[in-house]
Amino acid sequence: MGGQIPLSGPDFALSIPELPEGGALQGHFKGQPLVAVRRGGAYFALAAACTHWGENLADGAVIGETIRCGAHHACFSLRTGEATCPPALAPVQTYQVEQRGSARVVTGPSAPAPARRFEGGPKSVVIIGGGAAGSAAADQLRREVGLANRRRQPPRRRLRLRG
Repeated sequence: MGGQIPLSGPDFALSIPELPEGGALQGHFKGQPLVAVRRGGAYFALAAACTHWGENLADGAVIGETIRCGAHHACFSLRTGEATCPPALAPVQTYQVEQRGSARVVTGPSAPAPARRFEGGPKSVVIIGGGAAGSAAADQLRREVGLANRRRQPPRRRLRLRG
């Protein structure tokens, strides 16, 4: 199980080195471990910890417009940080990358992507199972259908038990 990802690699506030197409590199920004990725000639920066078990996304694979965790294949959008397939439980934070002179730098966190909403969603949904798959299903429904409980409070996360 992953833990705290140590800060290593370049400080992305100063510069993101040149990367090959599809390349990923661990670095950091203001004390946070990040992973920088080059895809389609553009550079992206995301929080380095997978939201499933905290594994380092820099050890994963860049496939299309996504990065997959090397441990359990959770998948995240490079542009929005959205968890696009299980077992990821939540999106990862994305960061703005700007060109300043000859250097590419991270300037700060990006605003969260707006939730996708559509009319005509179900009146009620029952999810059987409370593990990673059930949590991922509930998160996906909340993002795409806009479900909320009567009190309009977000669901509580389970504590991870360690043995």
